[in-house]
Amino acid sequence: MFINKILFRFAKLSYKSIIVIIAFQTVIALITSAASLITGQLISDFLSPADPIKSSITQKILMLIALMVIIALMGMYKGKLAIKAGIEVKNNVRSMLIQKLFLLGPCYLKDNRTGTLTSIMTSRVEWLMNYYVLYLPTVTSAIINAFVFIAFLIYVDIVTGLIGVISCIAKRKNRKFEKGYRKSGTV
Repeated sequence: MFINKILFRFAKLSYKSIIVIIAFQTVIALITSAASLITGQLISDFLSPADPIKSSITQKILMLIALMVIIALMGMYKGKLAIKAGIEVKNNVRSMLIQKLFLLGPCYLKDNRTGTLTSIMTSRVEWLMNYYVLYLPTVTSAIINAFVFIAFLIYVDIVTGLIGVISCIAKRKNRKFEKGYRKSGTV
């Protein structure tokens, strides 16, 4: 996961839109988890040796269809919000860049090629939009969902939950350990 703290500075003016997109992404992921749970129960009902109750299966199928419709509607609305937030982020970043160029003055501009400045104002700002409205909400949602999943595991079985917490901590320590080896050139 790549979360650059310096890039958060650019999102100051449009942080509310980004937070709403992150919230939508998190809710969609949680609803998807609920749909997966219902699907698992349906499979269990079909594979159980006892005669499954048809009304229970029908209710679960209807709940699954309703969840899928909710996920689709929320995904479409999140997409619209992401487009609006992306335009807002691009406009804010471009205005900040132009303001910075005006503050630097013509002495700075005469030493730089215009192609570099044009590249920064067009394509690189587009890349930032994708970072803020596509990548960042997905990564943040994954982190939040991991915490919710571990909290659920602790609620269901404390030992399993603690094993999950320890494995997350060990995974994080292992990444730092690997980065140290990469810097030293041994891996």
